[in-house]
Amino acid sequence: MSFSKSITATQLSNTINQINTIFQSSLPYNLNLMNCTDLGIIVFENATNINIPSCESINNLWDGQTPGTLGQVLRVMSLPTGSTRNSTGGNAPLNKSN
Repeated sequence: MSFSKSITATQLSNTINQINTIFQSSLPYNLNLMNCTDLGIIVFENATNINIPSCESINNLWDGQTPGTLGQVLRVMSLPTGSTRNSTGGNAPLNKSN
């Protein structure tokens, strides 16, 4: 599952700067409040001005945003003009471990 949107050189530069700022701030990893899915959504939304709906997965152990729920949200959300969705998957290149 992938979701693509063209961005300008300025948006790319801003995205890289934002990622660097987040990492330099030493923001603590928190499964409920700031995990890998949260970071990806924040960076994506700021780069594209596309709002991603909540991807929270509520269960007995914790409730936070998850990659699996993000995939489900991306499959059904309305796409803005100029965006594309690939729901058929792809092929990862071979690596030295294969």
